[in-house]
Amino acid sequence: MPEDSIPSPIRIGGLIPHFFYDIFGRIVPGAFVLLGCSVMGWYPAQLERILSYLKSVSRSEGAAGLLIFSTTLGLLLFVSASYFVGFLLGAPSHHLFEKWLNGIWQRIETNALFKSFGAEEEQLKQFQKLFKAHFGFEIPPTGQRITNCSWLCAYFVWANSPDLGQMTSRWDAEALESRAILFASVILTLLRALEQLYTYCRFGNFHYGWLSTFGLISVAAGSAYGFHRRKQVYGRCALFHSLCSSAKTL
Repeated sequence: MPEDSIPSPIRIGGLIPHFFYDIFGRIVPGAFVLLGCSVMGWYPAQLERILSYLKSVSRSEGAAGLLIFSTTLGLLLFVSASYFVGFLLGAPSHHLFEKWLNGIWQRIETNALFKSFGAEEEQLKQFQKLFKAHFGFEIPPTGQRITNCSWLCAYFVWANSPDLGQMTSRWDAEALESRAILFASVILTLLRALEQLYTYCRFGNFHYGWLSTFGLISVAAGSAYGFHRRKQVYGRCALFHSLCSSAKTL
C-alpha cells in the first residue's frame, strides 16, 4: 500500500512506540548517566568553561540572541549525547539483568502470570488452549521462555488492535527505562565507591553523600524494574487473552 494512501492517524500511531522508546527508554537513562558523572565532579573544568562562556555572552551585544542560540545548541547536544549513552545501556543491561539475574531474582512464573488478571482454573486452561491454537505450543511454567512467549502476545495484540498495542509499547519502554537506570546506578555506585576508597587511602577523606544517593537510586530502580517487568509481561498476555475471548464471544 502506498504511503500516501495510509490514513494520517495510523501513520501517527506507528510513531508512538518509537517516541516511548526514545524518550523513556534511551534519553532519560542517558541523561541520568551524564548528570551522575557531572555531579560526581568528573567534568568540573568543562562546566566552568560553559558557565564562563554564558557570562561572557550575556555581556556582549545581541546577548539575548546569542544566549538563546547557545542554550538551544547545548540542549540539542545534551539530548543527543543522552540518546547515544542510553542506546548503549540497552544491550548490557539486558544481558546482565534480563538474562542472568532474572534466573534467580524476580522470576516470572506461569501461575503468577494467570493470577495477575484474576483468572480461575477453567480460564487458565482456556488461556493455554487459545495460546496453543494461535502459536502451536503452551506457555512453559517458568523461565525466560515466558518472557519470549509474551512477545508473541504483544505482536498478536499489535496486529489485531493497534490502539491496545500502543499500551504494550509504553510498558516495554518503562521496563527498558527502569532496567537501564538500574544498570547505570549500580555502575555509578561502584565507581563512586572506588573513587572514595582511593580518596580515603590517599587523603583520609570519605564522603558518603553521592555514594548513598546512588545506592538508594539503585534500590529504587531495582524495585521499579521488577514492577514494570512484571507489568510488561503479564499485561501482554492479559491483552492477548482479552482480545481472543472477546473475538470468540462476538
